[in-house]
Amino acid sequence: MIEPTNGQMIDGLIHQIVFQEQANMDDVLMHANVNVNAHQMMILTYIEENPGVIQKDIVTMLNRTPATVSAVLTKLEKAGLLERKTPADNSRNKQLFVAPEARNLITDFRVTRNELASTMVSELNETEQATLIQLLQKLV
Repeated sequence: MIEPTNGQMIDGLIHQIVFQEQANMDDVLMHANVNVNAHQMMILTYIEENPGVIQKDIVTMLNRTPATVSAVLTKLEKAGLLERKTPADNSRNKQLFVAPEARNLITDFRVTRNELASTMVSELNETEQATLIQLLQKLV
């Protein structure tokens, strides 16, 4: 068997962390009887942080197809969590806004995500956490 390179090991570990975080958040959301998943919550959070953003911006941010993003946005809109508004100066691009009903959900999502992140790094001491941050910052 061929030993993986350091790059492959790092890539694999980063993916494991991302998948574990998403699975943990999906579990929390499922138990909260919320009909959205972690990926959809990330989109809602992005829209809340960037009110008036258009679908194309989300496509770029997520590196997904327009059809995939459109399907997610439609589902969020039908759930009453997202509003699309047509600006007066451009009828083609609908601006996206978080519906008032989604604000508490987003706040709870952020709190839970922060709690999970704290738990994830709890095995590392402060020095190790700082070192990990510095190393990861070099990669982005």
